[in-house]
Amino acid sequence: MLRNLLAERFKLAVHRESREFSGYALVQTKGGSKLQEVPSGSSMISGRSPGSLKITGAMAIVAALPQLGLKLEPRKLQKDIVVVDYAETVPAEN
Repeated sequence: MLRNLLAERFKLAVHRESREFSGYALVQTKGGSKLQEVPSGSSMISGRSPGSLKITGAMAIVAALPQLGLKLEPRKLQKDIVVVDYAETVPAEN
């Protein structure tokens, strides 16, 4: 319904495309992930405790990954996007 309204009022014309983008995949290292599942029903406790890890800033997040048995691998990713072909800035009258 919304799509029809936009097409009528703004003469909106769109189409979908699949494009390739560069990105990263979070994968396990050879030793495997060192993350542990949190038991259901338990709550997260703020503060530092043995085995906890405090990360600040994006570079600290990346630097901490090997300690967790994880790494980022560059990948080509397919993403579906919506391309606007045409749209009028002033809507048509009701």
